[in-house]
Formats: sequence, structure tokens, C-alpha cells
Amino acid sequence: MRSSSFNDAIVTYAARVEEATGRVIARAKSLIDRFKDDAIVRAPRRVDSEPAADPAPIGIRPRIADSP
Repeated sequence: MRSSSFNDAIVTYAARVEEATGRVIARAKSLIDRFKDDAIVRAPRRVDSEPAADPAPIGIRPRIADSP
């Protein structure tokens, strides 16, 4: 059977790992948010009033306006 001090050491270690993991995740979220903000600021802006239309998928032909 293991001693109480051994179990206490494991619990203490687990708590330290959990705290460190929390700090790493918080830092990662902060970096992701900062990256998103920088990407939004640096994104090119369109001057057009409407966004450009997507091209038709391959194999789709536009209709002829006055076809007989």
C-alpha cells in the first residue's frame, strides 16, 4: 500500500499540471484572438457596393437571353 505522502505528491502534481494547462490554453486563446484582430485589420477592403458574384460552377453555361 502506498503512503499518504506519495498520494499527496500525486495530487499536488496533478493540480500543478492543471494550472499550467489552464495558463497555456488562456495564452493560446489570447494569441488566436490577437491574430484574428490583426487579420481583420489587414484584410483588403472592397470599395464596391456589392460583393463580386461567384463564378458559375464548372459545366454550367449561362442562359442566352433571347433564345428562340
